[in-house]
Amino acid sequence: MTIVKRKNFRASQIEMLDDGITVRDAIKLIKSSDYYDEIMQTFGMEDIKDDFIEIKGAKNLVFSLIEADEEFEKIDIDSLLSNISLHKYTKDKQIELELRGIEDKSILTKTKSDLIRAVSLYSVRSEYLNMFGIDKYLEFCQSNNYQDIIDINIKLLNEKTTKNNQKKKFRLLRDEKNNFYVRAITSVNVYKDYNLRFSLFIALIQLHRLTKHKGYSFYIDRYSLTESDLQVSFKSNLTSNISEETKIGFALELVNDEIKRDAVKFNGVFTVNIGDKNIYIKPDETKSTIISFAHSVGIEKVKEKINNLDLLIKDFIDETTDDAKQIKVLETPDLLRQHLLMKIHRVNNNEFSKLYKAQIQTILYNRVRTIFELAEIFEKIELLIEDDHIASLDFWRYKLYQVLMDGVKK
Repeated sequence: MTIVKRKNFRASQIEMLDDGITVRDAIKLIKSSDYYDEIMQTFGMEDIKDDFIEIKGAKNLVFSLIEADEEFEKIDIDSLLSNISLHKYTKDKQIELELRGIEDKSILTKTKSDLIRAVSLYSVRSEYLNMFGIDKYLEFCQSNNYQDIIDINIKLLNEKTTKNNQKKKFRLLRDEKNNFYVRAITSVNVYKDYNLRFSLFIALIQLHRLTKHKGYSFYIDRYSLTESDLQVSFKSNLTSNISEETKIGFALELVNDEIKRDAVKFNGVFTVNIGDKNIYIKPDETKSTIISFAHSVGIEKVKEKINNLDLLIKDFIDETTDDAKQIKVLETPDLLRQHLLMKIHRVNNNEFSKLYKAQIQTILYNRVRTIFELAEIFEKIELLIEDDHIASLDFWRYKLYQVLMDGVKK
């Protein structure tokens, strides 16, 4: 369940007047960060505070993210599980939790009560119920209208949790109507708040360094965001010809998902530019990951990693441009289509297979005569997956990378 509408943009939708953003406006991203002072010092912000970040689309992205982030008030509550009870299992298969005994004065000032009832979002229902091993069981009961069994189990579960002294952080959202939602359950001590604003600010400042000192140029080709996850492709204007009709380009991909609490990732990806189409292809994780850091890593280690991000991006571009020039199969577009169809046919037992395999096979059954027709097919598949399932999009781009780099084997 999500209450936030996803915002998706491509370069053609971004105002052409958006030539970038001032550093002062970019700093608004981190004004409330726990790590504000460390970030300002690490990046020497005093020396560049009057600069302009020449990345087309950056202003649109920054203020879209701030708007999404401020749509709800975010509240973190550290609580013993003994102070949490399952109030009900809802008809749309979410749960409503009751949080009692809130003592934090700053929170009490906002809530006017030491008791909050909040509905689960994203994977919270499973996370909470799987602490007790009953998620699938209650889902089965709900699907079969066994409300009496659900009620009995909720009563028994709440009796057991009154003695549970384990402590968890409950990350809540509050809307303008004073409705509360639980968007995540995390560890009290381990989880560090390297949020969407934090990671976007890092990307903008380090790409600004490359633009200012190394002569690179970037624009935002696409982005997708909610208040809890962000994916951005910063496309380089630098391209290399590999044939009369095709060019190889580069993009930096930023991925941050606060809900799944996965690592914050900065990935390098190729683009094959055919006519007006930018086809994204992605090496395997060991090659494409420029830097990543988990939400549990200390700030000193993070500072160590991000301080050299600009140089790591440059190294990735230099090292992989030669690899990309090996692409030969674009001279035989229909053979490439057939080979890719065979690859997809062999995929089984993952989310990509369950969600998209059949539809992608149908698209790939169409014969092509030119690389331009091939590019249209690839774009159609990208749009099919779009940003609804990032792991599946990565998987598709990796399969495409394999075929393009390996060539069509007879």
